[in-house]
Amino acid sequence: MLVTRTPEELVDMDRIRSAARGPHRGATWGPHARPIMSSAAQLIQLILIIRRTWCIARDVAEPQALQSNIDYACSKVECSIILPGGSCFCPNTLMNHASVAMNLYYKANKRNPSACNFNGTGTITFTDPSKHSTLCFQQ
Repeated sequence: MLVTRTPEELVDMDRIRSAARGPHRGATWGPHARPIMSSAAQLIQLILIIRRTWCIARDVAEPQALQSNIDYACSKVECSIILPGGSCFCPNTLMNHASVAMNLYYKANKRNPSACNFNGTGTITFTDPSKHSTLCFQQ
């Protein structure tokens, strides 16, 4: 039986014990001594979780930092979708444009967490920003 865990539980290897004994040899065990999944299934689950991440600007980021993030990201990746007439131009806000540009850069860098730092003004979210805000995002 496959038990779904949060990303934190999958990554927090300190909470997972070895299953060297018992009827589920080769499986990993969760904190409540029940098998979670095999290492191959765990890897697939983790890949699916990583593919469902977005890089967005922190809401406390200063406007100058947001503009700097746009300038940097768009010097590295194609950002025409935030230009007038682009699919993510609206809402026409610095926060939206910076978040979209930062996410494009993050995706281009294979969703490496360090590609979402932007001097501390970026953050990774597991929740699709376009479903819970006015930000425009494409997976």
